[in-house]
Amino acid sequence: MHADIDVTHADTLPVQPLKAAPAPATTRFAAVTRWGTMSLHVDGAPAPHAAAAALLLDRCDPLLDALDAWLHAALDWQWAAGPADDAPARALATAQCTIDGEGTANPLTTRLELPWALLRALGAPVGPLSTRLQWSAVPAVVVVSQPPIDETQLRLLERGGAVVLPESMRAPWHGRLRAPHEGAHDGVVIELPAADRARLPEAAAEAGEPGERPVCEVRLSPLGPLPAAVLAGWSAGATIELAPRASLWRCAGPSEAERYLAGGRLLPWGDGWAMLIESI
Repeated sequence: MHADIDVTHADTLPVQPLKAAPAPATTRFAAVTRWGTMSLHVDGAPAPHAAAAALLLDRCDPLLDALDAWLHAALDWQWAAGPADDAPARALATAQCTIDGEGTANPLTTRLELPWALLRALGAPVGPLSTRLQWSAVPAVVVVSQPPIDETQLRLLERGGAVVLPESMRAPWHGRLRAPHEGAHDGVVIELPAADRARLPEAAAEAGEPGERPVCEVRLSPLGPLPAAVLAGWSAGATIELAPRASLWRCAGPSEAERYLAGGRLLPWGDGWAMLIESI
């Protein structure tokens, strides 16, 4: 049996005061551009209030001035006191940057998040900013075809069937390279000299005016993460090695997420290629 415990004096025990929630270890600022919202994260420098955030932003002036010169506009940075939106739909490029401290101040470690559309519209930064920003490699999606498959044909998909890729019947065979979670009309135009590799054109190719939302896409994947300069379209002529597996996707709509439909591989088909369906 357990020994009796005297609880008659429990109300005399000291009450521990509730501790205030610690300030986030990262301070975030946001600025709106015509291509979307940019975010600046300052790591290891919590800002418990607006005054501290303003002082921290002042220390970032060398980086902010360089960004203004690149964008040809003065950004209006605002302290984002709330938690960051980590929704996967954010298709953002990421770059690290260290800002040297002045006097006795320690260097600041910062992280920029920028919309891919901004990078593609502006081109690569030049001058000190080109070496100051250390871009992260990212996974990518290579869209090799957006075949005109209607809803009736989708219901007829079966193992052993094939989906013809009309874009492959034309030379050069054009596709799109984009980040995950970007839209069907986003990304940079690429050429596909073969079914196992893609390349950025030597001269920027016109994407053309967006048409109707495609119903489906056939996608391949690069063999590994790609440098941001490739995904942004800055590395003209760069070659991308592709994995052999192909996948068929239902494109996202206004009220529905994208959906995986089938897997398989590409095989020659007349003057072009088709996707052989091996799994549904």
